[in-house]
Amino acid sequence: MFHKRSLNAPLIPLIIIGIIAALFIAYGMIKLEEQQMVMLTFGFSIMIISFLSTEVTLLILILSMLLSPEIILGTSSSGSLSRGVTLRAEDILLLIIGFTWVMKTAIYKNLGLFLKTPLNTPMMVYTGACLFSTILGIITDRVSPSAGILFVTKYFQYFFIYFMVVNHLSTNIQLKRYLIGFYVTCVAACIFGIAYMPVTKRVSAPFEGDVGEPNTFGGYLVLLLSVALGIFLSNKNNRLRLLFLPVFIIGIISLALTLSRSSYLALFASYIALIYFERNRRLLLVLLLVFGTIILPILLPSSVIDRITYTFQQDRYSVKVGTVALDGSTSARINSYLDVLSDWGQHPLLGYGVTGYKFIDAQYVKILIDTGLVGLLSFLYLLFSLFQHLHRIKSKVLDTSYRGIITGFQAGYIGLLVHSLGTNTFIIVRIMEPFWFLVAIITMLPTIELNNIINRSHSNALTSDYQHSILHNLKHI
Repeated sequence: MFHKRSLNAPLIPLIIIGIIAALFIAYGMIKLEEQQMVMLTFGFSIMIISFLSTEVTLLILILSMLLSPEIILGTSSSGSLSRGVTLRAEDILLLIIGFTWVMKTAIYKNLGLFLKTPLNTPMMVYTGACLFSTILGIITDRVSPSAGILFVTKYFQYFFIYFMVVNHLSTNIQLKRYLIGFYVTCVAACIFGIAYMPVTKRVSAPFEGDVGEPNTFGGYLVLLLSVALGIFLSNKNNRLRLLFLPVFIIGIISLALTLSRSSYLALFASYIALIYFERNRRLLLVLLLVFGTIILPILLPSSVIDRITYTFQQDRYSVKVGTVALDGSTSARINSYLDVLSDWGQHPLLGYGVTGYKFIDAQYVKILIDTGLVGLLSFLYLLFSLFQHLHRIKSKVLDTSYRGIITGFQAGYIGLLVHSLGTNTFIIVRIMEPFWFLVAIITMLPTIELNNIINRSHSNALTSDYQHSILHNLKHI
């Protein structure tokens, strides 16, 4: 069980921040260009909002996860930097929010920076393994110091989101607002991606540069659609179910048009997992049968069919699996796996360090070559601990709609594990920010349910036996 205290912003620190902001803005009006001035004003505005309301700040962060532009800082032909170093608006936003959050913890002595949860230790072990291997890579001149630290920081900024949410979330109203924010962002990103199809040829998230990252958007959609389906199946409110129908329609269309084979495979794995986790399996099996044999063959665009069949088209770069020849893209990925297994022996325990090896677009082998066996085992420890954490909370929470959120997330989690075979899913910020935000929501569901019980008990809405049953379950989490 996780306990928090409600806080009100004190007046004196707010006045100090306002004075500092006014001085900087006044200086900027004299010295800075117009664009820099706008950015400075925006930064201080976010800082003040963050100090006044963490909830509003987190809602802004949800919107920025998929709807913020990227800035390419530079590229290099060596190591993992071959695809460039990118920053997004939410990276800067998160830096401002983080700084403000640290200020609040200094002012509020009873506000913990890192609330104790079952995932703290696995996160710390994995973070430590990545940091230690990267520092060793810097010392041995395999890793550029600036690039290594920057990438490691980007890898773990979503852990910070997790701790912000668990420190703040405690009510059902907050939960609903965050979920609405997620799906408003999802629909907006899908509409944007489809609108740009004539230019990009493949649906991708907004503001991803000239090429885009359809694989990233596909992984994001697999997660959000899985959670939506979990909520849809568990909720008896038909009005809410109708609200999710547009999400499913535009989400499935967008996912299909990403032409991302990793995402197709992840969606299939997620759906199979949902059949396993969901009690109402019969409906899911019927839907799978109807859509798989009747609707999809008729409505599926030819571009999607061509993309799937392209996997088995032979060319001069083909790798053969038995008698089956694979396309050049899949063959290149398999060859990169073989390269990793060949080169890993040179630094087996701690790897080359983050960015110390050439770019590899596959999560598990990338972790192995970057952080060695120590890093891979710590990563698997984190994954397994998260799986246990989800199962433990689901076994204790009694509200069916909350269980639906967990069930959908479990299915999406399995899908992302499959997605990671062909993509660096668990270090892609645009997938991991919503992923760990949702993990934080699930972590706090017992607290939310307990608060619901307390509020309802005041109006005698629940029987005494039911209250005692829930309290008995929740206190053992």
